[in-house]
Amino acid sequence: MSLLSRVFGKKLAKRLNVRQRFQLDHNSVTGTVSKYYSAKEIATGNVFGLKLIDPKKTESQRSRYKDLKLPLEGLIAESIKHEFVVETYEHGRTTDNNEYILMEHLSGPRLDILFSRETELPLKYRLRMVIQLAKAIHHVHESGYVHRDICPRNVICSRDLKSLKLIDFHLALPNQPQYRTRVSRSGTPHYMAPEIVRRKPADHRVDIFSFGITAFQILTAGQHPWGETDNATQAALTFDTVEPKQLSELNPNVPSGFADTIQSCLKAKPDDRPSTMGRVLRALR
Repeated sequence: MSLLSRVFGKKLAKRLNVRQRFQLDHNSVTGTVSKYYSAKEIATGNVFGLKLIDPKKTESQRSRYKDLKLPLEGLIAESIKHEFVVETYEHGRTTDNNEYILMEHLSGPRLDILFSRETELPLKYRLRMVIQLAKAIHHVHESGYVHRDICPRNVICSRDLKSLKLIDFHLALPNQPQYRTRVSRSGTPHYMAPEIVRRKPADHRVDIFSFGITAFQILTAGQHPWGETDNATQAALTFDTVEPKQLSELNPNVPSGFADTIQSCLKAKPDDRPSTMGRVLRALR
C-alpha cells in the first residue's frame, strides 16, 4: 500500500475535549481558517502547539476536490516526518466539531519577523537556513505532496537561529495529475508562482519558485526579488513580465554558484526552473 493510500485511509482520532486536556495560552495566532494556541497538557505539563480549524472556513478550498477525497491537513502533516518540518503528533475533531492538529511547540521567531527586526546574521547562518529549507521542501515532495504556500511566514527559526522548520499544510495537495488541473489562485501573493497567478495547471515546481523568493530574502535580509508593494496580487502579475533583481548584485558575498541556483528557481516558466528540489539541493551543495 502506498503512503498516500495509507494516509487517505487512516481514520481520525476520537473527539478531543480541549479544555479538559489542555490549558490554553490566552494569546492565539489567528489565520485564515484556524487559530493556533500554545497548549499545556494538564496531565503531563508538556507544552504543544494546538491548531484549531473551523471546517466551515475550509469548505470552499475542499469543494474543488470533493470528488478526489482530498486528505485533511492533519492527515498530510502527520505523514511527513523530517528534522526541518514541524512534528505533528495527532489530529482529529474536537467536541466542538472543529478539526485539530497537535504538534510540537516552536518558540523561535518566524522568518518574516526576523526580517522585520533587521537581525544581523552571519552569511554561514543564512546559507545553512537556505539548505535546511530546501531539504524540508524536498522531503515534502518525496512524500508525495506539494506545499503550495512556501513563504517566510510559514518558516519558524530556532531561538539560536541555527535551524528552521517548515509549517502549515493548509493548502498542500497530493502531487498527482488529477489535482494539478484543479486551478485555484491560493497562497501568499508575493510568493505565488506565475502559473498559479495565471490560473494554469501547476505541480511541485510552484514550491521551487516560492522557495527561490524565500531563499533570496534569507540571503538579502528580506529584500524581495521583485520588490514589495501594497497591492500584492497586482505585484504577483509582474513575476512573468518583469525580470527579478540579481541576488549576486544585492549580496556579492554569496558564492556565485549558490546565487545562480537561487536565481534559476525564479524563472517564470516552470520548464526553465530546476525540475526537482533534489536538483536544487545538489546544486546548492
